[in-house]
Amino acid sequence: MNDDIALEPKIISLKTVEDILVSLLQGTLSKGTRQTYFDCLKHFADYLISGNIYKNKELQVSQLHLQQIIRQFLSLNKKEAIAYCLEYQSALLEANYSPNTINIKIAAVKSLVKHAYKLEQCNFTLDNIDKIPVKTYRDTTGVGIDAIKKLTDSIDVTTAIGARNYAIFRLLWDNGLRRGEISGLTIGDYDSNKSCLLIKGKGQTQKEKIFLSESTTRAIEHWLSFRNSQVKADPLFIALDSCHYGKKLSAISIYNIVRNRAREVGIEKDLSPHQIRHSSITALLDQSNGNVRLAQRFSRHQKLDVLLVYDDNRENLQHSATNILADLI
Repeated sequence: MNDDIALEPKIISLKTVEDILVSLLQGTLSKGTRQTYFDCLKHFADYLISGNIYKNKELQVSQLHLQQIIRQFLSLNKKEAIAYCLEYQSALLEANYSPNTINIKIAAVKSLVKHAYKLEQCNFTLDNIDKIPVKTYRDTTGVGIDAIKKLTDSIDVTTAIGARNYAIFRLLWDNGLRRGEISGLTIGDYDSNKSCLLIKGKGQTQKEKIFLSESTTRAIEHWLSFRNSQVKADPLFIALDSCHYGKKLSAISIYNIVRNRAREVGIEKDLSPHQIRHSSITALLDQSNGNVRLAQRFSRHQKLDVLLVYDDNRENLQHSATNILADLI
């Protein structure tokens, strides 16, 4: 190395609102989160301009206009900024937005302000604005085992659509997967030799391994006999209709598959993939005599991450849970 070369530290200057906004959005976990934050900030800016909230209104706030409004907001003192945010929160309630939606919109504003505060571009934070209380679970009962059997028993697995849908139902039930987790699977995520999948769980940045039951492994193998692809990066489950053939099966499509199948077999409840997940967790607790630790590992719920760290045999627990459920249908 040449001793005459002096390396100067790279200093990033974030002096404009555009820089603050871009750096905030780039620092979030996913593309979806970035878009959500951006849309929420546009909604907040529109409220600051008009003083009104209209549901389903097409926002006309341009990127430049958004930056100008944010600049003015960040120049307020703490008392004024909190007052505007509380008024916005109240207006959202009056417009009948759900508590979850309100909390997401307020969280986007709070994150922007906190980010600007760290960069010394404003002199306040909004940490003392409380969330709207949310009732986390309204219906976790799902449906009974007999209903799940009705969903799966009469699927015609001799067709490509039937083979695909049956494999999806097995993953929803045997492993309690979320529809987004199934939609995101690639062929390379499936290991037939070890009967396992790599999935990216909700809110996670890295994939984790889950084990499959023999029934689910056979179902996936059968579906792959129709799939006609061995490219690891290709989606595991694809659309089969003429308009979208070969494209990744979306989470919305999986929702529609479950809902339509439930209607076909006469299930009165408007069933969703997540309700099948609820059903499998409930059935597991029943069949394991209330083994909460087993159900915790199976569910992979984010709030249980701390408990899972202390689980010295977590893979075997999850595999055991999957096999218990697989034998029920």
